[in-house]
Amino acid sequence: MSRQVYRFGEYRLDPSARELSSAGVPATLSPKVFDVLAYLVEHRDRAVGRDELIAAVWGRTDVSDTLLGQTVLKARRAIGDTGNEQHAIRTVPRFGYRWVGELVVETARPIDDPNPPAPVPADTDAAPTPAPATVRRPKGRWWQALLAACTVAALLALATRPWWLAESVDRTPVAAAPDAAIAVLPVAVAQGEEWAWLRLGLMDLIATRLRQGGQAVIASDNVVALLRRQPVDDAAGMHALRELTGARHLAAAAVERVGGEWQVRIQLRGADDQRREVLARAADPIGAARDAGDRLLVLLGHAPPADGERVGPLSQSELQQRIEAALLGDDFAGARRLVESAPEALRDSAPIRLQLAQIEFRSGRYASARTGLEHLLASTSAADDAMLRAGALFLLGAVEIRDDRSSQALHAFDEAIALAESGREPRVLGQAYTGRAAARVNLGRFDDAAADLARARIALELAGDALALARVDANEGVLDNARGRHAEALRILQRAAGSFERFGAINDLSLTVAAEVRAHLALLDADGALAASEELWGRRAQIANPRSRASFELQRARALAAKGRITE
Repeated sequence: MSRQVYRFGEYRLDPSARELSSAGVPATLSPKVFDVLAYLVEHRDRAVGRDELIAAVWGRTDVSDTLLGQTVLKARRAIGDTGNEQHAIRTVPRFGYRWVGELVVETARPIDDPNPPAPVPADTDAAPTPAPATVRRPKGRWWQALLAACTVAALLALATRPWWLAESVDRTPVAAAPDAAIAVLPVAVAQGEEWAWLRLGLMDLIATRLRQGGQAVIASDNVVALLRRQPVDDAAGMHALRELTGARHLAAAAVERVGGEWQVRIQLRGADDQRREVLARAADPIGAARDAGDRLLVLLGHAPPADGERVGPLSQSELQQRIEAALLGDDFAGARRLVESAPEALRDSAPIRLQLAQIEFRSGRYASARTGLEHLLASTSAADDAMLRAGALFLLGAVEIRDDRSSQALHAFDEAIALAESGREPRVLGQAYTGRAAARVNLGRFDDAAADLARARIALELAGDALALARVDANEGVLDNARGRHAEALRILQRAAGSFERFGAINDLSLTVAAEVRAHLALLDADGALAASEELWGRRAQIANPRSRASFELQRARALAAKGRITE
């Protein structure tokens, strides 16, 4: 039976094969974005109501307008359209959307079953995976181990910034589009070594303040990771940072002590090299940085957050920012010393206890992290501090994943998601969805996991977190492998690997390359499998996480075996 393929401009849309290509190059879309695009094209003779589109794509009606709008936005971007131009997808006010772009409809030959049983090399530890219509768990658990390991690595990194530093308040969503986001750079410090923590501590404080005021801000850990690879001390470096993060502006701050006061100056640098500046002074560096952030918000047309959103008493605020600076610099021992040397009243406060659990988790001390989190959750209700509790539940879910207790992890992530949705925190929400996807995949609930990853992608795009989005890509690729969709997995895994390479995220890269090798082997492409592992093999000593390194080395060995190089 023939099928229809649609061409418009340089794009080719094949709904039956679920493929969109641009100038012959396949584009990788999340399932819901592809479904929205295909449905509007296939019903181009009329306007499609919002309720109809939601029912057709999500299969239910309880989908928010925000989620639908973000999915349509991604569909537009995938084909070079925008909400302003609307040359392909037009918004029909108070009704829905309509495809208005010019199309050429072609009749193509029928395709074979797009999901045949995947061939598996003779040395595999897993049985062949049947088509998704009759999918069952493979005998081996390589795919679970890879996804669990990949997600644990993601959760380790996602837990970089303690977003629970701010008091729990009802915040409005980020108003600015992701392409209007700001990347806050590490702060230049003109004081002695004892004030070195201000470099990253004030950077994150300013970013947090801007985010609280409704400005889209690139996640601090993204910026720190990229700056390890390429500094921004020249025009080329600033351009590279903008390209990789999608930031339109860079905020470069400097702090110094002038007389008896601290002074923070923030210079906003646009892509056109236009520069604007704000200056604030206060008795302490944190107060000066907070006030400078508020002045920058006003300059950008936002209202500063209410005083009730301030981080808290100065002493606790300074301790939290010092700990955060150490975590952003991967100095876990230094972060722990800060907690241990703090006054007892501060050390026993809920935010500091949560930061300590974060330190234990990222240091690999999972049992200690679990104990601290369970005590914290027992003493902190959602009524006390909803977002702090969400943070504790998120970390507890990550510990459960690490300990192969996916059912328990599912409960923790469920509650974290509910709290994050009510708190309107897109980055937190994206992290929790990513964690729940891992738990669901370990339980064999592939469709639910795919839906969670799609939700995570939308939330993290709103948060401007490019590194976390790369981890979503990696998880989607590993999930495609588990479902026998190895060709689809390769495309998205290669994209994720490129992002991790640019960020210098070697642990994430190793797990992603391991999944790439697995996909090549399942497609009986031993040459491709070996080539995928070759470059990283020479750098394997840099993979700090022993589980990540072992997963990569195992897949490298399988690629060598498939080539007949048994001794190696």
